[in-house]
Amino acid sequence: MWIESLFILSPIFIWVGFMGGASYVNVMHNILELKTLEVSEKEAALTLSLLFNDTGILCASIFTLVIDNSLFPTKTPVAPPKTLPFKSNLFKALENLII
Repeated sequence: MWIESLFILSPIFIWVGFMGGASYVNVMHNILELKTLEVSEKEAALTLSLLFNDTGILCASIFTLVIDNSLFPTKTPVAPPKTLPFKSNLFKALENLII
């Protein structure tokens, strides 16, 4: 099932971004406010947390590329839509570049 409506996808993307950002900030705040760690240990914990976060994003991107190109190959190229949902001057200019 594909959802192509910008009006449906935009709130979903915003919600997912807020949830990801809130969890990221919450982890950083909890590490900094932990009273059982010294300052140098907090710095190491923040560094490891950021390292594993970036490593997770990299692994997810590589996994997506591998799965997308192996299990879900595209047999025919998908043409861009002939018209865009909005008709402002910016979208008309972009539409001329795409088509």
